[in-house]
Amino acid sequence: MMLYKQGRFWVEGASFQIPEGFYIETDPDVNYERGLAAWDPTRTHLYLWAISEEEEEGTKEALEEMTKELKTLSPPAPITLNGLPGHWMTYGGKTFQNYEARFALNDEEQLVFIVEGGDNDISKIMESPEFRSALEGIRAD
Repeated sequence: MMLYKQGRFWVEGASFQIPEGFYIETDPDVNYERGLAAWDPTRTHLYLWAISEEEEEGTKEALEEMTKELKTLSPPAPITLNGLPGHWMTYGGKTFQNYEARFALNDEEQLVFIVEGGDNDISKIMESPEFRSALEGIRAD
């Protein structure tokens, strides 16, 4: 469950906002149980914000575990964003490239931010104002 207040979605320890002009995904098969998904204004790239329970893993270890069978495009790197520490990386398969960042909320939960780039170059998506707005909208609270 998330609280929506003052244009932001709140979870324990953090909040995020979905950028202006994004389309909220309403398909329950796309959304995580404890998360939200939205398409960018061109409806080309899917952005996901979710809470993940990782009882024994840090953000770097969780990324490595979740992507161990995929092609690493950039290895996990530390990130601190608006007071939230974590790690990010890019990875892909034959027909897709994704960006994923994980931020530690407490000892057991992480805020996960994923951008699904499809068959597009994820590094170009990361340069877009939509990506920057979505990423920079995450903060510790």
